[in-house]
Amino acid sequence: MPHPRLHTLLIMLLLVSYTIQGQDTKQYSFTHYSPTGGLASNETTSVIQDETGYIWIGTNNGLQRFDGSRYITFRRLKNDSSTVPHSMIQQLLFDKENRLWVLTGDGRIGIFDTKHFSYKEIPIDGVSEWMKLADRRLIADHNGNFFIHYFRQSFVTLDRKTNRFTREANFIPIPDETKMVSLIHQKGTDNYWIGHEGGFQVYNAKLKKTFHPTDNSPHNPLSPGMGKFTFPQNVFFDANNRFWFDSWIDGDPNIFLYDLTKKEFIIERYPLDIREYHETRGYLQQRDGSVWIRGLGVLGRYLEKEKKIQRVSTEYQNEQSISFEGIADFIEDREDNIWLTTGNNGIYRFAPASQFFTNIPHTNREMKAPGKGSVMSFVQTNKGTLFAGTWNDGLYQYDKDLRLLPINIRGFKEEKSPWMWSMFASRLDSNIIWMSSQPGIFKVNQTTRTSEYFNPPEFKNRTIRQVVEDRYGNLWLGTQSIGLLKWTAAKGKHKFSDGVSSLKEVGATQIVKLFIDKTGLIWAGTTGQGVYVIDPSSDKVVLHFGMNEPPERRLLWHSSSAIIQYDDSTIVIGSGGLHFYNTKEKRITRAIPNPQSTPAYITAIERDPAGYIWVASTGGIFRVNPKNGIFIHFDRIDGIANDHFIPAASYVLPDGRIVFGSDNQIVIFNPQEVKINNPSPDIVITGIKIMNKQQPVDSMLATGKIRLNAHENSVTFEFSGLSYNATYRISYKLEDIDQNWRTADNTNQAIYTYLPPGEYTFLLRSEDAEGNIGKNITRVQIVITPHFWQTWWFYSLLALLVITILYWIDRERVERLKALQKVRTEIANNLHKDVTTTLSHINLLGEMAKIKADKDINRSKEYIDQISSKSQNMIVAMDDILWSIDPENDSMEKTILRMMEFTDAMKQRYGSAIELSVDKKIHSLKMDMKVRNEFFLIFKEGLRMIAEYAEGRDTLINIDIFRNKLSLKLQDATARMDSRVDDIERCIREINSRSKNIHAEADIQYDKNGIALILLITV
Repeated sequence: MPHPRLHTLLIMLLLVSYTIQGQDTKQYSFTHYSPTGGLASNETTSVIQDETGYIWIGTNNGLQRFDGSRYITFRRLKNDSSTVPHSMIQQLLFDKENRLWVLTGDGRIGIFDTKHFSYKEIPIDGVSEWMKLADRRLIADHNGNFFIHYFRQSFVTLDRKTNRFTREANFIPIPDETKMVSLIHQKGTDNYWIGHEGGFQVYNAKLKKTFHPTDNSPHNPLSPGMGKFTFPQNVFFDANNRFWFDSWIDGDPNIFLYDLTKKEFIIERYPLDIREYHETRGYLQQRDGSVWIRGLGVLGRYLEKEKKIQRVSTEYQNEQSISFEGIADFIEDREDNIWLTTGNNGIYRFAPASQFFTNIPHTNREMKAPGKGSVMSFVQTNKGTLFAGTWNDGLYQYDKDLRLLPINIRGFKEEKSPWMWSMFASRLDSNIIWMSSQPGIFKVNQTTRTSEYFNPPEFKNRTIRQVVEDRYGNLWLGTQSIGLLKWTAAKGKHKFSDGVSSLKEVGATQIVKLFIDKTGLIWAGTTGQGVYVIDPSSDKVVLHFGMNEPPERRLLWHSSSAIIQYDDSTIVIGSGGLHFYNTKEKRITRAIPNPQSTPAYITAIERDPAGYIWVASTGGIFRVNPKNGIFIHFDRIDGIANDHFIPAASYVLPDGRIVFGSDNQIVIFNPQEVKINNPSPDIVITGIKIMNKQQPVDSMLATGKIRLNAHENSVTFEFSGLSYNATYRISYKLEDIDQNWRTADNTNQAIYTYLPPGEYTFLLRSEDAEGNIGKNITRVQIVITPHFWQTWWFYSLLALLVITILYWIDRERVERLKALQKVRTEIANNLHKDVTTTLSHINLLGEMAKIKADKDINRSKEYIDQISSKSQNMIVAMDDILWSIDPENDSMEKTILRMMEFTDAMKQRYGSAIELSVDKKIHSLKMDMKVRNEFFLIFKEGLRMIAEYAEGRDTLINIDIFRNKLSLKLQDATARMDSRVDDIERCIREINSRSKNIHAEADIQYDKNGIALILLITV
């Protein structure tokens, strides 16, 4: 049997080994960009940020611009020299004039215009085609010179006059046989450092002299030892006047750090201790001074105090982990984010300084495997260490830096200690910590490092989830299923079970949280039964909060495992949201519901010194501002390895750090270091689509006003804050269209379709984490010109046209009325003339009849017959005229009916066979009143001529349309011309006269075979 001390020593060594192993690598939270989100390829080669804030990415499938939401991709297009010549982008570099230099896979180099998206090639002279495709790098010094370095071969320099790369422009004398592997300009000096097969040499451009390590000169920056390295490469000067490089020794890259001021090595021949094959490829120094190293299988950070490289963990933890074969390039953006391009897994971004949350996993010491048990409880010891209780994996102890320590409590096995659901440091005895377990409770003495265990029958062998000690020294115990128990210290002093009693008012429910407020009241959060408040002096329930209680005590949910004292008069209860109970007013004064965007169950809450409430939940951590109710969400993206937190598992350390327990680890952070209230950025318009076609943004916005044609009335704005790590939101508004500001979704787009002509102003603004509006509002004016038929002058012309038409219509109406009146006047005149003539004849005949009455009675009768005939004819004529001028008869249909009536009258009067045939089209024929009246009178005159005067007894009448003319045909083979010739000729003259009045064609033919009348009227 091993010695107990040896056993303890072995365990300590195991824990120390685990701790050291954990320190060799560090887990960071990364944001990953891949082809599923729009990246052109998983093989990325270069990354850089421009002055506006866009991220430019080189891939093997083109050049891309990224604004945080969208990618714009630029690839080679056939027969278009303004596009990049090759889709393989090897290197990107911005010069002092903010021009983007692009090195492509076909050996070419050029400048890409980031405003107009066009490419211009810069020729390379004096370099063979095979060398152009060799391993190469574009280098810019601090004086504006550019070099293309061909690895272990030679280099060419940009001739600014000819704008070509040539050997003749080289001002650094480096022979090709030197096999140069690195070239860098030391900022603030005239020195160019060259790494080659035999180590280093330095060329001073001012002195025009090359220095070697063995040269004895006051101007020589090299030490004698600088000549012993083979092919030193990846040379880098940091801001501390230190010189970084690496060199291969014994088959592995070794890192060197040389202090140029002290002229001594800080680290020398430093291996990375990576078992797999690896290569170093470059260094990066952040603005805060942190130095990072990258390469094939390499990503690490230099720890200044320890003088060592701490590698970044590439072991998969969650979707915020990093996985790569090699880091091809990395940069720091203006927000302190580091962007990394990988050769096989897209791009990663992380902010080392913003990794607020530290994740501390634990190991199952019995199984010697990562622990899976939930972290359920915390308590700080009187020596400043931290106990953490877990489910299944037991109890752990950490120092102030959260390094694992042995438990060192007699009775507790290090490999398999009890599961501590809750821990409470006694306020009456600073040596005692009460720990509730599964089942029973422990009383731990911190001075003697001993423990006592209690599991009386009253516990029914159930889990004790919560334990607190009131001001009288009594214990309150929350159980898994038998409600709330109390242990009275005075009664259980000699026998523990004698002091145990049950609170009947609470009932047999699950107690998940116990809390003692400043007045000494016990607050008990339950599962399903709300929150009870007990007075420990009387053991009576004095308050109850639940979903069915009155408004002053009503909760949003029926369970609660989160209760804190916010200030002297406010208790905050987490239950479906945050409830602020004022102890003086005895009511809930405010309730802030959980955000609907991130639904989660509140598990624990704590308050920080600034007054923010930190809420642990089953879906991450929230920071809540009680003043405005704004929730800020943190989850795995923000560095929380496991964002599913455990009920009532929280603690605030004396230094202000907050500790939450999650499924398998501790999450600890300092809320004062969580800087998310930075001013929100100005919003930039990154894209404009007109009728869903992408437009050049800079050209569209050059004048500050976008002018569009009437048919270009569908506009899409794409925008971004070009801030990749800040917490803000974007709102937009189109004046005269949007009544209120609209919050942009994740696409950062505003789409407006079918905008009517007019002038608009599109507005963009940002809001920070606290809802404060950004300093500047982005404004863009839009003018949509109307169609010509929508212009004021067109409406004026249209109004003038309408007036003209109305005037013309009215004039035509008046003219028609005048013409009608004229016709009626003519008819009246004719009537007056006929009546006058007839009456004169009648008067004359009457006088003659009087004279002959006594002398010649027969002659007198003849005159009287004539008087009767003329009177009858005058009556018929007057009837026809009156019928014609009646407006109700102003149609061809009524005229045809009148003709049929006249035909029937003639049949009856003379016993003739008269057949009238009328085409149906005639009824709807529109004719002038005068023409229609003359047509009717000609018809009557013709029929009277045939039936009455020519004594025709078989008359055929046909009325139809013939060649766009109204045709009237009357014919009778029985008519005779030998009787009443004078009347027949008078009728013929009348017919011809009326025909001429209406410009009609009349043809009357008669012989021994009868009479025929044909009338044609143009319609």
